[in-house]
Amino acid sequence: MGKRALLAAGLAAAAVFSLLLPLFGQKARSLFYSSDSTTLGLSYIIEKLDPDGSISRVAPDQAFRSGDRFRFQFQSNHDGFLYLIHEGSSGSWKVLFPSGTSPDNAIAHGKTVQVPNVTWYKLDEMAGIEKLIIVLTKGYEQAPEKAFFGFKTRDLVLDKAHENSYAVSESGESVRLDLELVHQQ
Repeated sequence: MGKRALLAAGLAAAAVFSLLLPLFGQKARSLFYSSDSTTLGLSYIIEKLDPDGSISRVAPDQAFRSGDRFRFQFQSNHDGFLYLIHEGSSGSWKVLFPSGTSPDNAIAHGKTVQVPNVTWYKLDEMAGIEKLIIVLTKGYEQAPEKAFFGFKTRDLVLDKAHENSYAVSESGESVRLDLELVHQQ
């Protein structure tokens, strides 16, 4: 197959995927708001503090720059416990939430939890991929930095959108969402 045929096939596949993506998003959103008590779901928004002091919502795949400040808004469709673990571009892992300043990681059905709750996360000067593991569980986990490695959610339905993004476990098990934020200089 020639380069042009490969390029055409790739563009056709991308076009089909972009047409189907809203369907996946609608499924995740509808599962999140469903009255089915077996699904466990998390809705999240990433907010960025702009240089002029205004706050904008950003898509999970937006590139960030060193010095950018951001935070999350989370909602759950069930009572549970929220965890946020970070692997920085240096390779070190750290539990960001719960933390010493925000020790209560309980999340109530339908209530918005802002993380961090008062300040903002600020990207340092080391560019790279910022890996975040976001976990929603029905029960409290004493050592999340150990418990969630190697754990994957079965039956996970995702919708990454500009306004609200959704991650839903159809089986009702814990939800684990791996986000990679692109951190440029």
